[in-house]
Amino acid sequence: MEGWKLLIYFYGLLKNYSIYKQIKIMSDIRQEMDQVINELKNKGIHETTNPNEITGLGDVLESTLTKFGITQERYKNWFGLEECGCTERKKWLNGLFSWHTKK
Repeated sequence: MEGWKLLIYFYGLLKNYSIYKQIKIMSDIRQEMDQVINELKNKGIHETTNPNEITGLGDVLESTLTKFGITQERYKNWFGLEECGCTERKKWLNGLFSWHTKK
């Protein structure tokens, strides 16, 4: 086999291997996400869960800080801010860690 043909052949093999690795990674990620979703379902959280029945880390952090008098308004005043970003951080933390509560 000529040198350039050999290079094209190996390039094709590498390209196919790269695609295979990407597919394998996506498959692994999908399996991990399925495990997370199944665990949430086991804990009673699913697509029809009422958002008012869910408590998250952001909610817990907000209520804890509020008990000590640290509110969004007070935080903004301390640092002279128009917007502190607290609501977005709360949503992010709730999305990261949340659990079902019985009412």
